[in-house]
Amino acid sequence: MALEISFADLSHTGTAVDANVFPLGCAVIAAYAKQELGVAINTTLFRYPQDFSEYLLHTTPKIACFSNYSWCFNLKGTSNNALLHEDQADFGLI
Repeated sequence: MALEISFADLSHTGTAVDANVFPLGCAVIAAYAKQELGVAINTTLFRYPQDFSEYLLHTTPKIACFSNYSWCFNLKGTSNNALLHEDQADFGLI
């Protein structure tokens, strides 16, 4: 049985679609994983939250991967966005 892995580069879809582009970053990683692991994994790629939500109603992925961009640091404040050495120290990364 293949390991289920989801890849999500989700866009805002409220009033309008925030970024109507192909989720290239996630797609490249998913394609590489599929190339290396073959039939051992099943990958599914999502761009829109509603599609991902519907998928989760009937599937629980073993691994859920999400895109994360450094320019969103001020929005999310997550530690994996610390690019500068002094910022990494603030998050205990060094």
